[in-house]
Amino acid sequence: MGLCYSVLAIHVGLAFYDGGSIALFSPPGTVLALFLIAGLAASAYRQILRPGRGEHRFIVAAVNRLGRATEVVLKPRDGMFHFEPEQFAFVTIDAAGFREAHPFTISSGAMENELRFTMKVLGDYTRRVRSDLAKGADVEVEEPYGRFNPLKGSEKQVWVARGIGITLFLSVLRPMVPGHGKAVRLYLCAYSGGGAVL
Repeated sequence: MGLCYSVLAIHVGLAFYDGGSIALFSPPGTVLALFLIAGLAASAYRQILRPGRGEHRFIVAAVNRLGRATEVVLKPRDGMFHFEPEQFAFVTIDAAGFREAHPFTISSGAMENELRFTMKVLGDYTRRVRSDLAKGADVEVEEPYGRFNPLKGSEKQVWVARGIGITLFLSVLRPMVPGHGKAVRLYLCAYSGGGAVL
């Protein structure tokens, strides 16, 4: 993606240079140029200055079918990494048809010895995960991204989730114990009780 973005940025830059329909120093041209420069800087930072966030090896322990969703349970080969509730990670399955990295929300609790990803069956990739992913397959997980952690928020909170969006809150709910100090009201929207992923 970084390479594709760089080619696009060069193309737009040449269009500016050739005097396209948007002038470089006009308000839209300036905003577009700033976005292009910011994107190139972010790509350079990710690819050159910080090429690896730490990839950890796992093995598929279970593939659980939950209505229209699939839960993939991974066991670590070399120990778990630290993550916070509601973070997501890029997952690469080392098997034919799965080798491209895909981002999924971590749905396990932070104190578990397994890593869980719960995904809705929406496209070819998630259908293959449900039907073809075998127990014992090797998986690489890149250390997680994201900073939205409701446990660091106010004492009274309202959570609203729909369908597979509940995965954002599962990693928060699983380790919660009585006396955690938060008054949380959760609204889970689903077409039917059987369609709720819990």
